[in-house]
Amino acid sequence: MPNRQRQAEIHDADISRALRLGVPGIRRVLRDFKKRVRA
Repeated sequence: MPNRQRQAEIHDADISRALRLGVPGIRRVLRDFKKRVRA
């Protein structure tokens, strides 16, 4: 089971989506991740 304390980290779904999309997808995921961390 995923550790709830690790919720702030990039999720597996984000990683797999980024891998499918390639570098542009990784950039988008990182941007979304930074927004999530700031929120």
